[in-house]
Amino acid sequence: MSDQPTPTPWLPRIVIIDDDPVSASLMGAFLKQEGFLVSKAGNGPAGRRLVAAERPDLVLLDVQMPGENGIETCQKLKEDPALADIPVIFLTSSEDLGTKLQGFDAGAVDYITKPYQSLEVSARIRVHIRARRTMGLLTQSQMAQLENLASAQRAIMPDPAARPECRFQVHYLPMNQAGGDFYDVLEAGLGLFDYVVADVSGHDADASLVTSALKVLLYQGQSTLSSPQETLRMVNGALLAAFPEAMYLTLVWVRLNRSRNTMSMLSAGHPPALLLRAAGPSIEPIAVHGDVLGMFPDASVVETTHSVAPGDRIILYTDGAIELPDPDGVSRDRGLERLSALCLAHAGLDLAGMVAAVSAGLRPGAAPVTDDILVMGVEV
Repeated sequence: MSDQPTPTPWLPRIVIIDDDPVSASLMGAFLKQEGFLVSKAGNGPAGRRLVAAERPDLVLLDVQMPGENGIETCQKLKEDPALADIPVIFLTSSEDLGTKLQGFDAGAVDYITKPYQSLEVSARIRVHIRARRTMGLLTQSQMAQLENLASAQRAIMPDPAARPECRFQVHYLPMNQAGGDFYDVLEAGLGLFDYVVADVSGHDADASLVTSALKVLLYQGQSTLSSPQETLRMVNGALLAAFPEAMYLTLVWVRLNRSRNTMSMLSAGHPPALLLRAAGPSIEPIAVHGDVLGMFPDASVVETTHSVAPGDRIILYTDGAIELPDPDGVSRDRGLERLSALCLAHAGLDLAGMVAAVSAGLRPGAAPVTDDILVMGVEV
């Protein structure tokens, strides 16, 4: 015989909130016979406390109660994010349509009219508990899939600690688990490094899949010794052929030649890079015009070349780092000024410290994330 303990069966729990003790007791006794765990409260505030403590699978709520009525109780339950998904069924002796509509507006999923049929009550309760459990299982499955996708996405973007010769640091904060921002670092030759930052439209799983495809395309371009322009033309063609019409990406590509102390830069509709000069220090935006990728068959990107010196830093980022709320919409100019000021203010820190401090300054007080945020710092 096995010594394993018998698992405890799951029993659905119901909270009854009713100021009529006789009605509540009769309903409770019936539900216990049907195999439910039952708790009771005699008014709205006590019922809400009981629901918060027990987190039941369903609430049976009387509409007509003195003081806080059932409509008000339901509204307050739905305002609590921890309790909002618990289904509420109203118990009422009224057939008034207006009252029922009020209840549905407050968040109820169903009505049971007194006097009620016991079998009907049991059937409706089981339907709504099953629906909630099914939704919970689907949500768990989707969250697990999204976490797997996010883990895979993080794995394809290089860790600065594993690539010390590339001398870069990065901060990435996706809006959701898997985001649409992307970065990569490629070694194009002896002393020649490519730094790529991209922003795919959207913040969902489709956007994160595009970042995975972008990784493959960049390495494919590198393996054939293509120039950055040729690789971006290939990326543009792949986006047009394989992805939805509404999906596109902006991108900045910096090729740093440490032997010659030069950087060449291409931009596909991306915000300006920032060049933080060690002398001074001083900072200057470098704007390069180019078309976004994935929208135009003949998308054009332009390359510019700039002199750099040892100790200079290049700051690449996505638009989530500079888009600030504005009375007329979104102000990128003010956001770029803020980012530049943060870089100058923390220029005395080592690269990792500077990137961390700048990224923290972009979200004062840990403000909510409304877009993916990526900041990369590169040391010349």
